[in-house]
Amino acid sequence: MKYSSDLKIEEVNTFTKGLAAGATRVVSLNAYPNGVSLTVHKASATTMGIDPFSLRLKETRDLMVPQGRFFVFREDFKSELEKSFASLSKKRTWDRTVIYLGVFSDPFHSFSKKFAQTMACLDVIEKFSPARVVIQSRSKMLLAALPLMKKLGNRAFAVIPFETRLEKSIVRYTPGQTRLEERLNTASGLRQQGIDVSFSVSPILPFGDTKGDLWKFAEVLTAYSDRILMEPLYHGTKSEEASLKLTSIATKLESDNETTFLRSNCHEELYSLIERVSSGHLSLPEMKEAEGLQLKLFAA
Repeated sequence: MKYSSDLKIEEVNTFTKGLAAGATRVVSLNAYPNGVSLTVHKASATTMGIDPFSLRLKETRDLMVPQGRFFVFREDFKSELEKSFASLSKKRTWDRTVIYLGVFSDPFHSFSKKFAQTMACLDVIEKFSPARVVIQSRSKMLLAALPLMKKLGNRAFAVIPFETRLEKSIVRYTPGQTRLEERLNTASGLRQQGIDVSFSVSPILPFGDTKGDLWKFAEVLTAYSDRILMEPLYHGTKSEEASLKLTSIATKLESDNETTFLRSNCHEELYSLIERVSSGHLSLPEMKEAEGLQLKLFAA
């Protein structure tokens, strides 16, 4: 699909959860081996009370999809992205727009197959210097985005999904995904460079059966991150129930008698524990306008 100038969206509400909290608009970028997708999202009733922008797994891509206008660029994707960003950056809401790289596809998973596409996204983000950028990945190749994140400073946030403390749960429920040890190493490396790192417990997966296991999970999450984001696999809506039942994660959880993790409140005990022992990890950064951002753009 070629670039369309029809990117006009009237923003009234703001997002309320996650790193998009306070934003009037979200632009999600996703890199694939055959191109790049760009979706412009506005806050609406369907996004209130949830964070719809956590990095999905392949089989959860169609669950609780936020509303938005969808564009696909298969040819000249860098040029098409630049045209789209040029149009979006002229909106008065640009200073309250959050750019997500990696929502429906991990930009650094199988990086060699989509190197050009992911790097095009990073280059365009750097050129237009948005008010906030969130880069999400389970891969250690997330470190490739370090130069951009350092340049953006406190406007850049790295998010690493961390669904459990047990490697066996990763192997069982999300086969083929990066080992937890590698994710911890990536988080440590980014934080040593001054990058704000969030762990996204989304979806939360089996982490043990005892209170001790709960404490161990909380300890790992708080020790290796600056903040913690949480979303259950199921939010309790009729619209997602049918789709959820078709996923292998749900089937395996039911087969393993782990149906607790299919409940919409399955994260509450962990959330409450972290709230008691390290409430700062649950706080969200204030959405601030980037000083001089519009002047910089117009001067260019």
